[in-house]
Amino acid sequence: MFAHQKYLLSLMALFGCVGALLSIPALAQSKNVEIADADVWTHEPTGIVLAPAIVGFYRTEVASTAPADLDMQVQYRNRTGSAFATFYIFHPAAGDLPLWFDRAHTVIATSDRFKPDENSGVPVLFETGGPINLPAMRAVFRPTTPGFTSTGVALIGVGDWIAKVRMSSTAMNNEELDGALTEFIDSIKFAEDDDPIDPQAFLQKTAVSPALIADCLSRLSLNGKAKKVKTTGSDAISGAFIGSLSGDAQTIQAKEDAAPIVYCRDSQLGTHAVYRPDGADDRYLIALTDAGRVVSVGSTFNLQSEPRFSLSFIDLHINYQFENYDRLIPPDQALQILETAKPISSASTVDGKRSISINTDLIKD
Repeated sequence: MFAHQKYLLSLMALFGCVGALLSIPALAQSKNVEIADADVWTHEPTGIVLAPAIVGFYRTEVASTAPADLDMQVQYRNRTGSAFATFYIFHPAAGDLPLWFDRAHTVIATSDRFKPDENSGVPVLFETGGPINLPAMRAVFRPTTPGFTSTGVALIGVGDWIAKVRMSSTAMNNEELDGALTEFIDSIKFAEDDDPIDPQAFLQKTAVSPALIADCLSRLSLNGKAKKVKTTGSDAISGAFIGSLSGDAQTIQAKEDAAPIVYCRDSQLGTHAVYRPDGADDRYLIALTDAGRVVSVGSTFNLQSEPRFSLSFIDLHINYQFENYDRLIPPDQALQILETAKPISSASTVDGKRSISINTDLIKD
């Protein structure tokens, strides 16, 4: 099982009540994709093509964990079984290439399985080879635990999508794995000039060019718990409408303003992390490990005189809105709400088709 799939199973347990409540499927379980051994696999939304064999690695499995090919994984291994590579392609709910590279980097750097040497894992900014030079970031780590001798990760921006390659070896040293990782990436057929993806679109929504995430200048200081406020019919409808727009509210606003968002890292919450857009102190994202899903918390539009703050869980294909609160919700409380509360609405955005569900039991008009 892919490590990424184990994480999704834990999320399904955490958010399982959501789908049952609103009659919308919760996080999908991993499903294998049937494909003949000799056939190439094409990711239809991006046009990425993966051959059954890539520079000495041979495909062993193709799997999906979201509808509409929003989250796909293709696993490879070499003939001797001493090296493994997994290609991921996903459409993140929010965030950008630097944010999701930071998550992938942190997951490996803090892994009990690898316990990497703290002097390894130096991030490298680069561009892919081939007909289109796509922005990318990679790092290679030296494990200190028995078994693997090297492990690495690379993330590539492909339009609004992110491709990720994980590679580990029980024989190669760091330099050898770094070369193998780069060669593997350069051998992938990414979108070409006549494909529908515009690779520059990714750079247009990030800071000029990909850069490493930095710590915020100061951390959020939120004492005590936020209090729930009365939910009205207009709250439910406006929340559902916002949710029907792909992405979180801060990303949507940035697209409207044509302004790039620069995220900073506020804090770590176990396997998750808190990021703030442009250092804002009235909103933040919780990136749930490294698989593209987020929790979005921030001030929200309302027709009342008092300020209100919203909370939503954004999967790759469904946006769940929860009841509003009287002030910015502390990150640890936000995760508690997701574990115990019921969403007030949900909006599905699969294949550009928008459908909204509202939980009228929570409306107090």
